[in-house]
Amino acid sequence: MALFLPPEMFPPIFANLKLVDLVRVSHVCSYWRSICLNAPSLWSDFDAAGCRRPFLEAIIARSKSMPLHLEANHDELYTADVDADELPHAQSESVTEDYFMTTFLPPLMVRMKSLFLSNFNRTMDMILAQPAPMLLALVLRSVNGHLCDGAIRGRDAPAFPNLKSLALDNITFCGAFTLGHFLLLYHRLRSAPVQDPPVGRT
Repeated sequence: MALFLPPEMFPPIFANLKLVDLVRVSHVCSYWRSICLNAPSLWSDFDAAGCRRPFLEAIIARSKSMPLHLEANHDELYTADVDADELPHAQSESVTEDYFMTTFLPPLMVRMKSLFLSNFNRTMDMILAQPAPMLLALVLRSVNGHLCDGAIRGRDAPAFPNLKSLALDNITFCGAFTLGHFLLLYHRLRSAPVQDPPVGRT
């Protein structure tokens, strides 16, 4: 009977599925696959954990121009563990920190509505330089991450002009750049919970 339901009835139902289950549903039959692939909103809210590089790129293609809600933890990115003779193929599928933060994420920032990043310790401050006019919520968590003013020095306006919610967990500020300086950039903030780094951190 489900086969004869109008296609517009399915996306609100499928929207409750986790990404892995949505992929499974999209392979149940050609009718459901067509519905999934023609509903960009289904692919606009996802966690990058365990996703191979080609799949991440496919998700973005399927989301078309929809606003994005993305969560990513460096420790959960897909990395292939293979023999040397399989290295070229593995590299094409692995999602490294550099690939994610310098290649994958930057062109998506103009569509980003909420972004949750964890443990991108070495590249955390790169996010500050990417214009994200739609970004409303930003969460940065780290065990050893830092934010410096180099990415925002000389800017006439903040990269996130509409940011309303900011959460920082264990983030260190470099040199003379302080939390106060950072918060002054975002005048629309309504919520800014901050978890300080442990005492003794440098």
